[in-house]
Amino acid sequence: MRKFFYLLSITLLMFQSCSSGDDSAGNNDGSIPNSQDIIGKWAYFQVGHFPPGTTITGNESLSDGQPPVCSTKKDYIEFWSEGTLKKVEYKKDCYEEVSYGTWAKTDFLLNVNYGTELEQSLEIITLTNTTLKLKFYSYSNEGTPEETLEEIIVLSFKKI
Repeated sequence: MRKFFYLLSITLLMFQSCSSGDDSAGNNDGSIPNSQDIIGKWAYFQVGHFPPGTTITGNESLSDGQPPVCSTKKDYIEFWSEGTLKKVEYKKDCYEEVSYGTWAKTDFLLNVNYGTELEQSLEIITLTNTTLKLKFYSYSNEGTPEETLEEIIVLSFKKI
């Protein structure tokens, strides 16, 4: 489950930490981001992969990740006010692959569900008018008793 979301998220990566001048919620002032702040269309920006035990502060250096498959369009995720979402990935020849799901935000957690078997809890590191930065964990041997933390992944998005 998480591996699938991770692979899907890799194509959506695009976020940078907010500056002190941003109208932010989250780490900068300690307040809880409002659910309304996440509503809108967010394009993948950057990604970071960190070893287990790394303390994520929101100021980590992130990379652009993999180059987009479609050079003329950006993958994105769109959150709607009624708790639904649309995720768009552009494949070979810029074919648009669309997935729909639901989302719910509680304090600093964003729960995303793309069906009964694919649910992901992501920690909101930064949420401003222009930037969304999320953290989640990737596990090896997922779903088995031997499941172990493989890495911490940070995804960054820009509002479009």
